[in-house]
Amino acid sequence: MVFLYWRKSLEETPPELREAYRSLLCGPRSDLAWQAYSMLAEEPGMTVEELAERLGANHLRVRRALWSLERLGLVGRRVEGRSEKWYATRRVYGVVRLNPYTPLPGSDELAGVDELAELLRRLAGLEHFVARSVEWYLKRDGTLIYREKRRIIRLSDRPLPLSYATIVAPNDPYRASLRVNGEPVEYDEYRVPLPGGLEAVYIYPHRGVQERAEASTPVGGNVYLEVEDSKRIVVCRGKGGAYVACFPNPMAHRGIYTLDYEFRAAGQLRLIAAEVLVDGYRLARLDRPGRGESMGYTWELETQRFRLKCEAVRAGWINVLLTLEPRYRSDAESWIEAGGEGCDPCRPLVAYDAPLL
Repeated sequence: MVFLYWRKSLEETPPELREAYRSLLCGPRSDLAWQAYSMLAEEPGMTVEELAERLGANHLRVRRALWSLERLGLVGRRVEGRSEKWYATRRVYGVVRLNPYTPLPGSDELAGVDELAELLRRLAGLEHFVARSVEWYLKRDGTLIYREKRRIIRLSDRPLPLSYATIVAPNDPYRASLRVNGEPVEYDEYRVPLPGGLEAVYIYPHRGVQERAEASTPVGGNVYLEVEDSKRIVVCRGKGGAYVACFPNPMAHRGIYTLDYEFRAAGQLRLIAAEVLVDGYRLARLDRPGRGESMGYTWELETQRFRLKCEAVRAGWINVLLTLEPRYRSDAESWIEAGGEGCDPCRPLVAYDAPLL
């Protein structure tokens, strides 16, 4: 959600700018300018026609909404090739829109972004708000493709959580790619031996990358991190020719506020069970396709897909254990077996240094 702040006297502000401000600050969530701004903040570089199609609105109405946003300094445009593309140019977040129908406050009642961020920090007990979108895709040969998008709202001067960790086999060729605010960045890699012949890999953007991101992101501002890598899947042998894989997801250590997790498997593989553990306690167990909801978590199991979503939960670790069954026995020969039935391959990583995640 977005908050706007205004330091000048409203009487000194042009009427059309006041109206644009009032609409964005106090209008309903269906307000077209609000929707357009939110979409550009998430997906920059869209044309008016693309926005109109996504929003299901007349392109002339969308253009008028963009003009209002442009007057406020929240969006801008530039010509790229033959197209005019729009971008969110000012990203500020906070609590004013928690009640979208509140009257427009006076100028002396509006706080700056730094003050509202401090309020959020104290209320939530977090140094940052972090929303994680995680995607896994498992090929039949055991290659595991990982993609993560992390949106970080900075609430304090503490270091931004731009690190990443995973488990790999030492003989696996491993390479990750990192992007900070859409730009590829170099990183440092550290490896730590784990029981069972595996290694924990910790990745940090180069010191200069971290420093630049923090210097250019004021309190209340946003940083976007994207991670992509591939490795072989690590499994334990289950019952009846099935295999169990564990996927640890850190939450409270770095202020993870929302998690949108999706695992997909190739057509020759089948998901036959899923288990969700929260701080070591079982939250859900599914032995057949289905869905459920409890305590702020929702989950869904299909034959080749598992989805987990949660928001504003108090958890240190969420572990997803998936039971996989290959259609052909030979497909599992390249998978990395870390132990026998009941083994938990992610436990060494969790125990070793959770705060690094």
